[in-house]
Amino acid sequence: MKLMMRSLFFLFFCLVYFVFSQETTLDNQQDDIFLSEDVKQIYEDQELIRQKSGKYLAISLGTSALRTQRLITNQKEESYVPILLGLKTGVQSFFTKNVGIRGFFAFDTYTKTATGKRENSTMAFFGFFSLGIDAIAEFPITKSQRNFLGGFFGIGFGGVVYTDNANYKGFKNMFISGGFIVETGIELTLAIKHRVTIGAKVTPIQKEISQSVVEQTDILPFISYQYKF
Repeated sequence: MKLMMRSLFFLFFCLVYFVFSQETTLDNQQDDIFLSEDVKQIYEDQELIRQKSGKYLAISLGTSALRTQRLITNQKEESYVPILLGLKTGVQSFFTKNVGIRGFFAFDTYTKTATGKRENSTMAFFGFFSLGIDAIAEFPITKSQRNFLGGFFGIGFGGVVYTDNANYKGFKNMFISGGFIVETGIELTLAIKHRVTIGAKVTPIQKEISQSVVEQTDILPFISYQYKF
């Protein structure tokens, strides 16, 4: 009888030990699964941040808000809507997959050539240099985490040069201005590397009010395409 009781107790404790060991193993396996998923997510986020960061080059088309307004309200020979060509380059760095910064150097320009044989036809050159930094915020719009929609706001310093053959008489008497500039817009990122932007830049803010369009603070709306190398 005693031998039988001892055998039953032994089997009972063996069963308890077996159940406990199985539950501990299952818990460890679940912890390993959760841990591996967390590690995988961190790795994927870091890889996405790496892919979104790097050097870039952008080209843009834009115009002048002031000159467009003047053409609408005062259609004279010297009034026209310029086609602004822009080039922007620099390095962008993301802290998370949704937030980053972008250093930039940009140059925007337009020219106007004389038309016809009129003596009062105007030839003009406009150049806008800018250097600064953009703050970028965006969110994924697809499950693949490769397409994003967001916006940016940038500040920096810039300079404007302008000359024509009517009021500034060539490059010796050109208008030169420099100062604080801002830019902002919305952006659509496709397949990480391709970025389409609709935005606006503000030329150096002028302290004095002038009747000349050239010597006023202007808004330059634009659309651009950016490629990240």
